[in-house]
Amino acid sequence: MNRYAILARDWWSKNAPERLASLEDPETFFQALGESAAAQIAQIEDQQRATLPEGLTYLETVGRLQSIRKQAEEVVLSDLVYSLPAEMTLLDEIDDLTGNLPGISGIDAMIDRLNDQAEREAEIEDRELTLDDEQLHRLHQLTRLRALLVQAANPDQLTAAEQRDLVLALRAFWDETTGAPAL
Repeated sequence: MNRYAILARDWWSKNAPERLASLEDPETFFQALGESAAAQIAQIEDQQRATLPEGLTYLETVGRLQSIRKQAEEVVLSDLVYSLPAEMTLLDEIDDLTGNLPGISGIDAMIDRLNDQAEREAEIEDRELTLDDEQLHRLHQLTRLRALLVQAANPDQLTAAEQRDLVLALRAFWDETTGAPAL
């Protein structure tokens, strides 16, 4: 287990002991979480390292690299480790997130309306049926959400790591400022 996995396990044991106890295989869960955190931190570091100005002294470079690492760790750990309220289980959060989203049939209806709109626009403009960039983005978003809702239909059959990934993916469909679905 890497240091991020240990940090996560310690945080969960202190702040979410019930959730920790409910994990089927805590060792595998935290190992996967730690590896995911390390990979994301490395990716952010690589992106930020590319923006360093040339001509820095050795000490300036070291200082900037340390700052980049700390910032990357802060971002990733707050998302992967500290993001779930202590009193909620992963299953509770999945239920909470999906409870205010449209169901699969609602998503299918939105996709149908999007396609109908594109067909009407193509008829009016006397052109082949194509989706513009905004429509393609919306279709991709709805298709992704539909797949997540299918997965969320039986969350108890998912591993703890899959449940965590599902929660994080579903959060992308929420507007943090309004607390409402961002569809």
